Amino acid sequence: MTEGEILERLVDFADLTLNGIGVFFTVISAYAAALYYFVNRSAFLGRLVAFVFFSVTLGILVLLFVGSAQLQGALIVTLSDLSKTTPLTAAGAAAIANATATFGGLSTDAWLRLAMLVGFGAAYITLFYLTLFHNWRFDAEGRVIPPSEVTDDD
Repeated sequence: MTEGEILERLVDFADLTLNGIGVFFTVISAYAAALYYFVNRSAFLGRLVAFVFFSVTLGILVLLFVGSAQLQGALIVTLSDLSKTTPLTAAGAAAIANATATFGGLSTDAWLRLAMLVGFGAAYITLFYLTLFHNWRFDAEGRVIPPSEVTDDD
């Protein structure tokens, strides 16, 4: 592969990552809305099935991210091997730097993966609790009663 082909694949990887993050936020947002409007009213078994389906969907996204990260790593190794025989352009050197330079012990790419993992974990744990354990309270018309510290003035 040439440097240009490798960089094109790395740009495709970045596009895939951004699209995946968009899908991740869409899935999280849709589930949160569904949870607030109707899943919270379901019996435990219905909430459990909804959460399992949600988990499978996120699992597929995680597998996609893991596979993409492995492909990105292989492309960086290929680019590094190419740099031993041919001088790289500034773009090629920047791609290697993103994967190898450390900021606080992690590369730029590792920081991005860590941020996605932390966001995933926080959202997943929160939605797990809200789906299976939170005591949703409703008023006479079936609307969710907000916590006492939230008022209509907020």
